[in-house]
Amino acid sequence: MRALKHFIRMVPIFIPLLLAAQPVWFGYFESNLDGFGMSNESFTTGYHKLRLDVEATPSPRVTIGANVNAQRYFGETAFNLADFVPANVFINSLGGVLDFPVTFSDSTYLDNLYVRIALGMVDITLGKQQLSFGPGYVWNPTDIFNFKQLLDPTYEQTGVNAIRLAWQAKNWLRFDVVTRPENSWQHSTKYLQLKTNAPFGDITLNAGDYPWSRTEIRPTQNLPVEPGAPPFAIYENTNQRTLVGGSFNGEIAGMGIWIEGAQNRFSVDSLNFYELSAGVDYTFASGLYLMGEGLVNSDGVTTIDSLDLSRFLQYFNGEIHSLYQHYLFLQAAYPLTNLLSGSAFGYVNLDDKSWIVSPTLSYSVSDNVVLEGMFSWMGGGNDTEFGVQQWQSRVRMKAYF
Repeated sequence: MRALKHFIRMVPIFIPLLLAAQPVWFGYFESNLDGFGMSNESFTTGYHKLRLDVEATPSPRVTIGANVNAQRYFGETAFNLADFVPANVFINSLGGVLDFPVTFSDSTYLDNLYVRIALGMVDITLGKQQLSFGPGYVWNPTDIFNFKQLLDPTYEQTGVNAIRLAWQAKNWLRFDVVTRPENSWQHSTKYLQLKTNAPFGDITLNAGDYPWSRTEIRPTQNLPVEPGAPPFAIYENTNQRTLVGGSFNGEIAGMGIWIEGAQNRFSVDSLNFYELSAGVDYTFASGLYLMGEGLVNSDGVTTIDSLDLSRFLQYFNGEIHSLYQHYLFLQAAYPLTNLLSGSAFGYVNLDDKSWIVSPTLSYSVSDNVVLEGMFSWMGGGNDTEFGVQQWQSRVRMKAYF
């Protein structure tokens, strides 16, 4: 909270500088409609979103940027988490299936607000900014700042309140040092990436240290509970996490190849785990594009009997990368015409054998307007990660300006 207060105090400083430096305005409007099919019901929900970006250069060495997002929901906005979680998970965790309401609320917020200072081979960025590490398309074991949506892994990430120093020491060597300030140095996030060239691509070495907070839910049958209160308690469990990893991203014989992994260590050895993702892609002369990526996460479970509601909440909150240990992602894309392209992607949970298949059509209405439609089938059984939901559809229009 103290870091947030410091960030809010910075706003009156940045805004006058932006307005005085002949700012450039751009952004987009997005309208999204989703449909969901469950075993007992179906419903629709959606939102309208306006993103307004501004960027200014008060001097050749200084760049100031910011963006505001305004998002308004329509359709169904109140959900029951129990509809999206296998019943056995509730039973294992709380002894029965309970209502767990989740509501989406309209919001207007400042997503990014930063100043970047160029000092020769060193760039320093202060404020709420985009941070993205790792070459993986869906999964990034070396990225401790972001969480990707499975059905929309390339969607923009939220800003991170941080200080970043990027030093291009040589043409073949770059250092990125990031800290996310908190109320003390011990509780602040520290992150380092070293990036260098290899004969067929780029290699990174990554290290991070930060307090890792995860949502925990526990029943309260043995504790006094006020009338009308839920029979469970939600709290955060925090452990100091140290990450050491790296990645390779390159091309061999026209085929893109990437591998990314990290070992995560804690003061309690039973919490230690590793993550490893690897992928390949290739574009044929006809324009057909194929990609595959896999994930191994030793922190995940292998059977539903080991899966509890806490882990689902951690996944929904973006605190962990996956529920289970082993996943496979496949994608194919092909340009049907100059304006229309088709693609399809799919996931397989190799532990519980559930799956998703999502064909997509994307049409360029004009240079700045894109219309996209997607339909996803899910299967594997009501007691599996993906099979608990039957289908999902999406229609999205995005207009850039």
